[in-house]
Amino acid sequence: MNDEQAFMEGAKKGVLVELDLRNNDFVTVEPYMIYTSNKKRRNYLYFQVSRAGAQSDQGWRPVETSTVRGVKVLDRPFTARKDYNPFDKINYVMSHFSIPTYDGRQRPADLAPSHDKSIQNRPAGS
Repeated sequence: MNDEQAFMEGAKKGVLVELDLRNNDFVTVEPYMIYTSNKKRRNYLYFQVSRAGAQSDQGWRPVETSTVRGVKVLDRPFTARKDYNPFDKINYVMSHFSIPTYDGRQRPADLAPSHDKSIQNRPAGS
């Protein structure tokens, strides 16, 4: 299973995941979305619950998928936050995967033009 598949598995199950980042940080996060940013880079959107060595380092974080070395699915459930908004098409230009909002609305995956085979526009998990 690749990192995107593990991120999506945790998100679909509603459980936390641990990300091993290339800067040697380990963060525990609520996984929400995989998208292409307005800088044409593929990103994860998550809410950071904790960071190894830092007690109160929490909040929303976008991170380029290329900065993640590994993803581990944990067995700790979470509930979608009320301030999660996958419908912001300015910051989340192309959605590849997203979980439903707390009230059940969900942004579908956007389809790339058939001529565009770039890595940032490939389907999530592939």
